[in-house]
Amino acid sequence: MKSYRFPRYGMEGSYGKFSPRSLAARTTSDLHLTWDVPYEQGTLKAVGTKGGNTVATMEISTTGEPARILVSADRKRLIADRRDVAHIAVEIQDERGRLVPVADNLITFDIEGEAKIIGVDNGDPHSHESFKAKQRKAFNGKCLAILQSTAKSGQVLVTVSSPSLLSATLTILS
Repeated sequence: MKSYRFPRYGMEGSYGKFSPRSLAARTTSDLHLTWDVPYEQGTLKAVGTKGGNTVATMEISTTGEPARILVSADRKRLIADRRDVAHIAVEIQDERGRLVPVADNLITFDIEGEAKIIGVDNGDPHSHESFKAKQRKAFNGKCLAILQSTAKSGQVLVTVSSPSLLSATLTILS
C-alpha cells in the first residue's frame, strides 16, 4: 500500500524558499514531463520506453488551413416525444482530414424536419456568444449543437456550413 504525504514537498516558511528535500530528484506515480519545443512545421514524435522496450508512442503533426467540416451525431434516431435530444458535434479539418486545433470559424446550423436547436456551445470559457442561437464560432476547431425532437416523427436534415469551408450534412430519424 502506498503512503502519501500531504501537503506535498514544496515551499516552506516563506514564499520562494524551498527545502533541500523538495529539490531532490525523485519519481512518483503521477510524474508529468513537459518540454518547450520551438515551432516548426512537420511531425513531432514522442517514444516512451521502459526497460529498453517501447511502451508508448505519440505523434502530432502540424495541420494545413481549415478546408472542410466534419459533422457527427451521438445517435441516429430521436424519439418523437419533445424531450429526446441529440448532440451534433462539429470538427473543422484541413484538406488531409486532420483537426485544425486553431480554427475558430463561425459555424451555422440549419435544421430541416422534426427537430429544433435548443443550444449551441464550443467549450470556450471566455466566449460570450448566446447558447440559444443557430451559429457558433469554433473553439480549438470544434463546436456543438443540441437538437430536440418534436412530437412528430420524420426525417431531420442537419446542414452545417461556414464561409470558405466545404459544408457537411447529416440525417437523423425521429
